[in-house]
Amino acid sequence: MRQINEINAWASANGLMIAHWFPDEAKSGTSTKKRDQLKVMMDALRDGAAVGGVVVWSYDRFARNAVQSLLYRTEIKNLGYQFHSLTDYIPAGREGIIFEAFKDYASEQFSITLSNNVKSGSRAVLQKYGVMGGFPPRGFMRERVELGIHRDGSPRIAYKWVPDPDLAPTVRLAYEMRARGATLKQIMDATKLFPAVNSFTTFFPNRLYMGILKYGDLIIPDYCAPIVSADLWERAASVGRKRQKITKTHNPRRYASQFLFSGLIFCQHCGSPLNGRVIAKKNKPRREYYFCTRKYRRRDCPARDIPARALENELLKKLDDLALDLERLIQFQSFVIDHYTRQYEQKDGERIRIRRELSGVNRKIKNLTEAIGERGKSRALLDGLQSAEMEKASLEIQINDLDQDMRLPRGESPQQLAILAEEIKKALHGEDLSDKKNAIHMLTVRVIVSRTDDKIQGVLRYVPNVCVGTGTPAQTRTALFGSGGRRSVH
Repeated sequence: MRQINEINAWASANGLMIAHWFPDEAKSGTSTKKRDQLKVMMDALRDGAAVGGVVVWSYDRFARNAVQSLLYRTEIKNLGYQFHSLTDYIPAGREGIIFEAFKDYASEQFSITLSNNVKSGSRAVLQKYGVMGGFPPRGFMRERVELGIHRDGSPRIAYKWVPDPDLAPTVRLAYEMRARGATLKQIMDATKLFPAVNSFTTFFPNRLYMGILKYGDLIIPDYCAPIVSADLWERAASVGRKRQKITKTHNPRRYASQFLFSGLIFCQHCGSPLNGRVIAKKNKPRREYYFCTRKYRRRDCPARDIPARALENELLKKLDDLALDLERLIQFQSFVIDHYTRQYEQKDGERIRIRRELSGVNRKIKNLTEAIGERGKSRALLDGLQSAEMEKASLEIQINDLDQDMRLPRGESPQQLAILAEEIKKALHGEDLSDKKNAIHMLTVRVIVSRTDDKIQGVLRYVPNVCVGTGTPAQTRTALFGSGGRRSVH
C-alpha cells in the first residue's frame, strides 16, 4: 500500500494519471512464474494499450532475474512506451544502459544472497533437530516437533518427515515391481501412488526412501526409518539407469539431433523449453523449426514456431562477435579477476566478523552451561542454551561455506586466449556435430526467444569462460539479438 500511495503522489505531482495497477503481491521477483499480473500487463502493452508508459517502485520489485528484467524492459521500450522507476536513478543516454545493467546485477545478487542466508539457517536447524519445511514426498508425513517457545510464550513448532504407515507398503510394492523390471505405467496402474507416469522419475532416485536425506550438499545418512532396504533401492535404481541409458542413446532431440541449441532455448512468452522438429513432405523442401513445448502440450501459449537455421546462424554469429572476440576476452578476464579479488577480500572480512561472533556465542554457551551447573535447570536457561547452540551451528556453516568459496581465478596470456578462441571457433563452424554442440554448450547459458511476422528476436546469455580458468564460478553476459526480413523467418 505504501508503494501505491507513493506512486499516486508522484503521478499527481507530475500531472499524470495511473490508468491501471498490475500488483503481483507477495510474489517473488526472481522469475515470471505465477507473476500473472506481469503477464497481463505485457499482453495489454502488446495489444497497444493507450498509455504513455510503465512506472515501477524499483527495479528489484519489477524483477530480480537480470535476464528477464532486461528482456521485458527492452520489449516495453521497443513497443514505444516509457519505463520509469520511482526510486532508482537512471541517467539519460548511453550511460543509462550501464546503470540499468548494474541495477539488474545488484538485484539478482541480493536475491541470491537472501536465498543463501535462508538456506543456511534452515540447514542448521535441520542438522540439529531434523526438521524440514514444505511437504514431504509421497509415502511420508509430517511429524510435529517443538523447538522451544517464542517470546510470547507460545510453542515454536516445526515438522520432520517420517514414513507414513498407511502408504509405506504401497511404496515398497512400487520398488519391488521396479526391481523386477516393471514399466512405470504398470507401477502407476498397480499402486495409484501418482496420477501421472512422469512423477515416478523423481520417486525412484530419491534416497529418502531408504532413510537418507539430501538437502543441498548436506547428506544425513540416518534421517528417518527406511521404507525400503538399500539392496531393494539399488536394484530398482539399476533398472532405471539401464533404461535411461537407452533413452539417451536414442533421444533424437538432445543427443543425435541436428538442432544445435537443443536444451538451451526457452520461450519468451511462457518460459517453457523449445524443442526441434522437422517437417518433411513429399516433393517439398525439408523445413526445421524450434517449437514451444507448452504450446503443443497445453495449447495456451501464443509462441510461433521459429525457423531453426535462421535462429542458429544468428546465435553463432553473436557467439563469434561477443563471446570469442579477443579484445572482449582480455577485458572480461580483467573484470573477472578484479571481481573475484574484491569478493575474496570481502569474504575474508566477513569470515573474520563471523569468527568474532562465534567466539562470543561460545562464551555465551560456556556461561549458560556453568549457570545450569550452579543453579540447576530452568526454562529460561535451557531456552537460552538451545538458542545459542542453534546460532553456533548456523555460524559454523557460514564459515565453512566461505572457506569453500574463497578461491581466485587464474588468468591466461593474450596469446593463450587467442589460441583458445580460435580452437572454439573452428569447432563452432566445423563439420563435426559433436564438437560443434560441445562448443555451443560451453559458451551458451540460455537463449530466450520469440518470433513475430517478420523477425526473430530475444536475449542470449553467454559465458566467455575460456578466460577464467577451470573450476572458477562462471560470470555471464547478456546480449540482445534479432534477425529481420520475411525471408529469414519463413
